[in-house]
Amino acid sequence: MVAFALFKEKRRGPRLAKKIGAKIRQLRLKKRLSQGDLAKKSLVIDRAYISRLERGQVNPTLRTLERLAALLDVSLKDFL
Repeated sequence: MVAFALFKEKRRGPRLAKKIGAKIRQLRLKKRLSQGDLAKKSLVIDRAYISRLERGQVNPTLRTLERLAALLDVSLKDFL
């Protein structure tokens, strides 16, 4: 039973990453920022990483999400 629960949780991860990435892209475009602009504003997040994040290819850390939320002037819950 535990193994099934872990398997089920692993399958959900990629969907959540894609959902968060799509929301970040939507919020970035709403602010009329390119990925490069957002990377320059952050000083620590690379443009290529933002691209992979928006495509759901990476799982961001909480710190990265906090930085992006501050740059986009939104709260963390807005990424869900």
